[in-house]
Amino acid sequence: MYKQEIKIPDFNWQSYKSISMASMPEAVRERLLDSGSLTCYLEQHAQKSFNVEVVNTGWLYAKPSEVQYLGIHPREKIWVREVFLRCDRNIKVYAWSVFPESTITGKYKGLQRLGSKPLGKILFNQSNVIRSEFEIAQIANDHPLYQKITRELHNKPEFLWARRSVFKLDDKPLLVNEVFMPSFFSGF
Repeated sequence: MYKQEIKIPDFNWQSYKSISMASMPEAVRERLLDSGSLTCYLEQHAQKSFNVEVVNTGWLYAKPSEVQYLGIHPREKIWVREVFLRCDRNIKVYAWSVFPESTITGKYKGLQRLGSKPLGKILFNQSNVIRSEFEIAQIANDHPLYQKITRELHNKPEFLWARRSVFKLDDKPLLVNEVFMPSFFSGF
């Protein structure tokens, strides 16, 4: 079960197609809309080390937007895994993955026991994976999640960029949400 129950309001997720590209710096746009493996990108750009720090895992019920985006029943349980992706001990990305109970069965049961293994290593090494288009959000500095994940930052921005997409493994959905720290876009 979760170490602490998190009551975090949802974000105003929007299709990347509906967002004004002029409001998004080019470096941000390139990274947010890159459909390649974020894990591989971070491993390649880390000076010394890349690691996954598990923040929380546990069973919850999905938020309404997650139910809709995943196409699951509102009362279906979800396994949630929250992590920090760190390069050289610095947080670059906060991510939380949502695994419907119906997804983590059979050959995908091991997804519930990833520990500090990168989910991207599994997803991008499967031939049967389909990824949806991205939805994008800005997380304002007054949002509870912003407060939680920026504790280590000295210079805090006005907002953080986030994206989410659904991966389907043999037609079984899982949702990956990623929030990017400012240093992710400004170099390593």
